[in-house]
Amino acid sequence: GSPSGSRCELSCAPGHVKVGDLYCDRGNWTIARCSKVDSCGEVPVVAFAEKSIFDCIDTKRHQQCDLFHCSPGYAPNAPLMCQDRSLFDVPQCGPSNCRVAPQILHAKPVLCDNIQSGGVCRVDCEEGYSKTGDLLCYQGAFNVVFCEGPVETLPPDRESLSVELRLGVSYSSWAMRSRGSALGARLVRRLADASGIDPVRVIDRGYHPRTPSTSAVALDFLAAPGVGFRSARHALQRGQKALADLDSPLRQLLGAAAHGAALVAARTTIGRPCTEVPVVENAGPLASCAYTLSGGDCPLVCDNGFVRTGNLVCLDGEWNTPECIGVSCSAEPHVEHASDLSHCVGVPSGGYCPLLCRAGYVASGKLECRHGSFFPAYCEPRHCLYAPHVPVGSPKHHLQCRGMSHSQDCVIRCLPGFFPHGTGVYKCALGNWRRLTECKPAACYYIPAVTHCSTELAACAGTPHQGECPFECEPGYKKVGRLRCLYGQFEAARCEPIHCTTAPTVPGLRKTLAANCAPAQSGAACHPDCGINMKLSEPLFCKFGTWSEAACVPATTALQSCNYAPTVPRAADVSMCIGLAADEECKALCPPGFVLDGALLCANGTWTSAACEPLGCERPEVEHSTGMAECTGLGHGSLCLLRCLPGYSPGGVSSLVPDLLSPLNLTRAIFRSSIECHAGSWRGSSCEEAPCDSQPPGIANAKDLAHCAGTPSRAACRLEC
Repeated sequence: GSPSGSRCELSCAPGHVKVGDLYCDRGNWTIARCSKVDSCGEVPVVAFAEKSIFDCIDTKRHQQCDLFHCSPGYAPNAPLMCQDRSLFDVPQCGPSNCRVAPQILHAKPVLCDNIQSGGVCRVDCEEGYSKTGDLLCYQGAFNVVFCEGPVETLPPDRESLSVELRLGVSYSSWAMRSRGSALGARLVRRLADASGIDPVRVIDRGYHPRTPSTSAVALDFLAAPGVGFRSARHALQRGQKALADLDSPLRQLLGAAAHGAALVAARTTIGRPCTEVPVVENAGPLASCAYTLSGGDCPLVCDNGFVRTGNLVCLDGEWNTPECIGVSCSAEPHVEHASDLSHCVGVPSGGYCPLLCRAGYVASGKLECRHGSFFPAYCEPRHCLYAPHVPVGSPKHHLQCRGMSHSQDCVIRCLPGFFPHGTGVYKCALGNWRRLTECKPAACYYIPAVTHCSTELAACAGTPHQGECPFECEPGYKKVGRLRCLYGQFEAARCEPIHCTTAPTVPGLRKTLAANCAPAQSGAACHPDCGINMKLSEPLFCKFGTWSEAACVPATTALQSCNYAPTVPRAADVSMCIGLAADEECKALCPPGFVLDGALLCANGTWTSAACEPLGCERPEVEHSTGMAECTGLGHGSLCLLRCLPGYSPGGVSSLVPDLLSPLNLTRAIFRSSIECHAGSWRGSSCEEAPCDSQPPGIANAKDLAHCAGTPSRAACRLEC
């Protein structure tokens, strides 16, 4: 149903591209098609991929790209394939596994093949040797670990000890005693004093139950800071002696808990402890990791939406470097008005997925995976990017509707002589225009004015295009023209006085002389020669098709003068007429725009009838108008519908939609959109710059803009976001 010359926006399915535009050309659509794309044009974002991935553009469908490689230390979980709908799947580059465990001198056999990155493999040394740590896999490679010589041959400052202070009371009893007190800090101080080392070398790791009736306090004795300081093992031995001494301050602090107490070494480590708090982005608090012994690990808990790449392990004073990376998006996103989005499953955190929308919708952006969830993008209704084509409409006016949002209305303005029927708008619907109105030849919605018409013309309002409204004239007048409606304007029609087409009958006047008086217009006088010593008894004049009664009488016949002022409707001044002799004519003055409808003659003491009748109007001259010649010759009181050039409107008002107005309001609107003939001159509205009938097109994130419709030209409309 699209009119010739209009355009239809073509939306293609995923995996297809539009070729050509759809135009309606005299009943036939121009050729356009949705051509299938046989390659993938947009390369996905893959974390830790080499830059060569960007050379995979234009990979053919159902083929993999051999240029996809991961950075060193990372391995792909799948090839990069161009799938259906011309979209790449989304592989991931994850940290490489450690395939084969290294051979460690003086270590027992290590079964650590194919360990995932971040995994830890425990190392056990032969008797008499101590490990420097455990094997930690990181991006395909293990760290370096040694089994060092017998402990007694090592420098004493290299050894740290994890010890347990085993207590003879239950966990609940010790917890109750510790609650609300500084027992832990006092215990560290007494134990350090008893062991002969600086309290900063004793780290309290908390207490825990051992058996239903016993508990233990976990402590670390850090390695000696240098030569000349007591070693951790020597400090342990001194602490054990102090615990056995019933009078020692340590036993006194423990009280009943000292019964059966023991201080034992739980684990020995070789290497420096990690004294600093590790820094891992997107991880929870790690303050408890300070002073972790070499080879020890610290719980790494990532924030929501992140997952750790491995354990947090202290290796000879240095922390390894696990990460908290964003969780990939494992579920298909749900976006209203989107097509199948299964290709988005598995996109890594920080990666993007093309958002494919249904016909009539356009993606607001790409879907971004953030920590396991897709950052929202939307399928928004298409805007109408082109102006609507309205048959017999005003193209210039409708340019303001380009770019309108879905469901916005474009107010239609028709060419002069046409009115919109229906709602008066085209509605933007998913990128195309819904035609809710059409421009039809205008009916005549006003009451025509015909001077000396005897017919009530109120019923003429609403006469359709090319329709005719019948009328009759008063006696003595005849119809000239027809009241036919053409494009909203009645043709000029009038009631003219009837002319005298036959010769008058004047007693005493020869017929040949009387014949010279015909034909004569109404109001015209005839002055025939009655002969020697004869004269007319009164003026001979034509009035409404009838000659006045006169006769040829002797010249000596006395005729009376007119000694009073005549009655002339709408005359400006008739005082000069008083006292005129019989058969003399008075030049009565009419106001501007009026003219006497006949000669005003003194007829034997009586004035002939005459009136000041209003003049009709010539062709109106209105700036910025067109096609006003149809109003030439309209009579007094007639309306002429203003026909303005594109960009202008009668009185600068909005488009007139007859179907939306009541008869009374329609009559008023027509009057405001017209000029009126008044006594030979046109008056009324003018063609002024047209207002913006419609809302501003397609302003995203704006509040309701309906109040902007009808804003006068060069005026502002307040925009609120």
